[in-house]
Amino acid sequence: MNLQNQPNERSCLVTSFAMCLSTKTEILFAEVGHDGMEVIYPENIPPYDTRPFCPEELYPSCLKRGYSCVAVNRFNAMSMPHGLHVIRTSFFEYIMQYSGVISCREGHSVAWDKQYIFDPVGKKYPLEKLKYQPDTFIIIEREIEKYYVSRQIESKVQFFTSIFPNT
Repeated sequence: MNLQNQPNERSCLVTSFAMCLSTKTEILFAEVGHDGMEVIYPENIPPYDTRPFCPEELYPSCLKRGYSCVAVNRFNAMSMPHGLHVIRTSFFEYIMQYSGVISCREGHSVAWDKQYIFDPVGKKYPLEKLKYQPDTFIIIEREIEKYYVSRQIESKVQFFTSIFPNT
């Protein structure tokens, strides 16, 4: 994976996908049909005034290149008669096993290669240095394999779970 800088302040998601797909952000802009800078909600303050990106509009670009995409939410909620029931996933187990895009609660997205964060602001660093709260992990892999989760991965999961508490 090669580090890329996002071409505009609204393109961290697209640039993170571009890094995972080893392509240029501008190529994905062309495939999606916009660059995220078009003002479509002038009554809102920036950045909420522009046309946003969503991961689903980038899935066709992944699939046409032979990549599979699987979105894993850190927390899921199920509606029950007595209210919402929150379900925790094996979020960090997936992160330790696969490459992809990590979307964070604060609205920022980064690429991940199983070892390092590739932040589209032009920085590369280990996961424990991520200053945002991971919320969704989009696995982007050519071939997704099933395999046994080793004790090493389990200990990393416990470590990262302690860094990013359930708040």
